[in-house]
Amino acid sequence: MPFIEFDDKKVFFDTIGRGEPLILLHGNSVSSKMFASESIFFSKYYKVYLIDYPGHGHSERLERFSEDFWFYNAKAVMKLIELEQLKDIYMIGTSGGALVGLNVCLNLKGIIKKSVFDSFFGLRIETELAERIYESRKRAKKQILASAFWKSQHGDDWSKIVDMDLDMLVKVSLKNLPVIYGDLNEIDCPVLLTGSLKDELIPNMNNRLKEIAEKIPGSEIFISNSGKHPLMITQKRLFRKIALEFFDNN
Repeated sequence: MPFIEFDDKKVFFDTIGRGEPLILLHGNSVSSKMFASESIFFSKYYKVYLIDYPGHGHSERLERFSEDFWFYNAKAVMKLIELEQLKDIYMIGTSGGALVGLNVCLNLKGIIKKSVFDSFFGLRIETELAERIYESRKRAKKQILASAFWKSQHGDDWSKIVDMDLDMLVKVSLKNLPVIYGDLNEIDCPVLLTGSLKDELIPNMNNRLKEIAEKIPGSEIFISNSGKHPLMITQKRLFRKIALEFFDNN
């Protein structure tokens, strides 16, 4: 399996397809395996890059997740971009992967061509939302289907990874720490923000995305009346269509 070295850790990545690069960024508590079907679809049009953040999936494990989690993982993605000498990059980040992608955009000027950021909580994670996610995942860990899903993402130590992620989310919310490091109005690539009004995990999706869009010059929003969390996975055909149209629109 291919790996890069980042922060003295082995970080897994993979590619599929040919053409211009498209990086898919997974959400919190999962791995690039969440894109099993989507990587195949988008590889018809792009060379798809998949990465497991440090401590996730096939990547080397960490003792804990840092409180600058999304920025830290953005630096791992930027290391991959550097080593692969990528340019004119398309990017899709869903859920926590959207925050990773925004941090990448803020730190790499003139390299990202277009980005779609899907189904995320916006500029901050308030304590109420962190507690909501905490309780939801604690319940899910006891369910056979959910535990089997997480095991498919990480292996036998999936429970520890989920707990580390929850611990990080709670700390970030209680300390009111930033999730995006930089000024969003400095992003220099076109950005499409997507989400569902029926997202069961993140409330007020429309207002959250509007707050982000107001800070990113020329950004666009697509809000669906169907789908749940994340839109990219729960409404695959719809998301594929709007993402491709956005990427192809000059």
